[in-house]
Amino acid sequence: MIKLAKGLIPLGLAALALWMLLLRGAFGAAAAPGSAAAAATLRASAQPERVRVALDRAAPTASPESSPLPPEEAAETEPLLRVYDAAPGKTMEMGLEDYVLHALAAEMPVSYGPEALKAQAVAIRSYALWKSRAFGGGGCSKAADADLCTDSKHCAAFAGDEKMRENFGAAYEERLEKLRLAVKETKGLCCAYLGEPIQALFHSSSGGQTEDSAAVFAQALPYLSSVKSPGEELERDFRSSLTLKDEEAAKKLNAAFPGAKLESAKLKEQIEILDRSGSGRVLTLRLGEKRATGKALRAALGLKSTNFTLEFGGGEIRFNVLGFGHGVGLSQTGAEAMAKTGADYRQILLHYYQGVEILPLSNLE
Repeated sequence: MIKLAKGLIPLGLAALALWMLLLRGAFGAAAAPGSAAAAATLRASAQPERVRVALDRAAPTASPESSPLPPEEAAETEPLLRVYDAAPGKTMEMGLEDYVLHALAAEMPVSYGPEALKAQAVAIRSYALWKSRAFGGGGCSKAADADLCTDSKHCAAFAGDEKMRENFGAAYEERLEKLRLAVKETKGLCCAYLGEPIQALFHSSSGGQTEDSAAVFAQALPYLSSVKSPGEELERDFRSSLTLKDEEAAKKLNAAFPGAKLESAKLKEQIEILDRSGSGRVLTLRLGEKRATGKALRAALGLKSTNFTLEFGGGEIRFNVLGFGHGVGLSQTGAEAMAKTGADYRQILLHYYQGVEILPLSNLE
């Protein structure tokens, strides 16, 4: 939220309102990397469709995208978000808690325990507030009038009612109720650092230790520092591997990294990991005559993370991978492992987001 500078002389209600609007237009995008251009070109648009899945009622039979909020419920006590859905190419307007429900349904397995689901709900809510223009965020760069989008690679995944019915099948009502409870029991709570919502990043599995934000996003955030994540080895996505024939590996890598000049018969001599981060993730490696980042290699081959080792032999190269995702912030499998040992959602959040407070919206600055 915008604060007046100390000692500023009141300019009158109308002038002050105009001043605040101009200030938000000039600086609203600073909170989110890559969103400044979108905020600068913010355009006037038609009123977005307002949608809602009531947390206290039976779910609607139609998808939330086609379920407008009744006029008598137009006044919301919770913040409203503008969410861009890329599929139909339109922006929806919905309450914060409804958004958390839909994102939670898409981001974490509903089979996870209640405390893990509650931790994920708070993380989603925190991230949404961090991006929301109403709370000083930069919004979503995919659409100039949106706070967030439904693209999991850009903001967060989103499951409408139709998708939830498809995913949950005969257990739809039971699983939806489990998600509703996770949202209701954490309603209005978010992780804050110095009184402001945090960029609450999360991922599937850290492989045993999360990563510093600076190592992945070149931005050092004190609450996104590397921490141990025990118990993941018993959960999903902890280990994976990719095996390629030498000829196939050379072909793919030469295409992805022009100038590497890799030869299938010499891969063991030509591919070398040069350095790793403190959590074990590959930062850079040599690919023949080129250097590449671990992130670039992961993208080129579709590896689940940058925490990998190499094995050569038998005319093949094998990538042994730990974890799934960028590794920054909350580990979902780690949260589930903590929950199984008796940790509650607050303990989970305070472990993965170092130095934060869990605050109600009314306490945010």
